Amino acid sequence: FQQTADWDLIDYEDYKFTDPTRGRVKTASVMSAYGCPFSCKFCLHDRNVRYKDMDVFIGEISYLYYSKGIRYFYVYDDTFLLNKNRTFQILDELKEFTRAHFQCLTRANLIDKEIAGRLKEANFVRVSMGLESGSDEILKQVSKGVRTKDAVKACEILCNVGILFRGITDGSF
Repeated sequence: FQQTADWDLIDYEDYKFTDPTRGRVKTASVMSAYGCPFSCKFCLHDRNVRYKDMDVFIGEISYLYYSKGIRYFYVYDDTFLLNKNRTFQILDELKEFTRAHFQCLTRANLIDKEIAGRLKEANFVRVSMGLESGSDEILKQVSKGVRTKDAVKACEILCNVGILFRGITDGSF
């Protein structure tokens, strides 16, 4: 596979994250895409979404899983669930890594029962979402494009399939 980063420069014993079911484990942050097309007024993310070749992305995970013993992957895409068909293709590929757990970032209004079920099947154990306000008026003022009821619904859906959710309120992920 075409390696886009030199994964051998990192001592993964020094990079651990808390897997909610296993405690602190060797972790790698990976990206399948960069950018977010939404126009939230508070955000500085690149609005031009660029997708990494899927074989390269899966190849990176495979290398880290088999060669480095990584068992927790933080999918650091700005909005992992943006392209549903692509996400489903990736999730199908991730099922190969049966001993790995995954986490991702997304928007609350992109989560539905189908995607939550597919995330669970692919061993996602946590999903982080931007929940910048509990006020629909403020969300409207900042052009978030998500309502409080979207966030509540997303949290309920994730909880029902056994995936932990994390609400981000200050832009730090």
